Amino acid sequence: MSAQAPAVRQSVVRRLLASADVRSQAELVDRLRGLGFKASQGTVSRDLAALGARKSRRGAGSVYVLPDPTSASSFTAPGGEPGDLASLGASLVLEAAHGSHVVVLHCPVGAAGFVAASIDRARVPGVLGTLAGDDTVLIVTSDADAAARLQGSLGAGPGH
Repeated sequence: MSAQAPAVRQSVVRRLLASADVRSQAELVDRLRGLGFKASQGTVSRDLAALGARKSRRGAGSVYVLPDPTSASSFTAPGGEPGDLASLGASLVLEAAHGSHVVVLHCPVGAAGFVAASIDRARVPGVLGTLAGDDTVLIVTSDADAAARLQGSLGAGPGH
């Protein structure tokens, strides 16, 4: 497959998630294979992460959904309800610390990308950017006061 294949496949994944309830990565793999794509669970997992997809409750189960592109300052909390940075911190930040002009957040394994993307979309004043690993987020702020405010808005105090 060409170097463009991931972008094409992700575009198809986006359309599939928008047009039908997809309940598992295995189901998404099957749908992609049915359309002629070579896909594995690992490929689908990376595509879902790159698209910012997450599981959301729908009826008696859960389905993959994409972030709302019109919402720059909110995220969807566990259970599918809109949230703010305080509820993001309460639900996904295990520990937070700030020093000088940076904030470091420790999250459950696999959640750091979602947390960083949520902070980026919120366009928090004083936040210059985020960098996410698997379970850690580094947030660079314009100054120490912005770092302290961000830590406070996440509902995470020293040693939290």
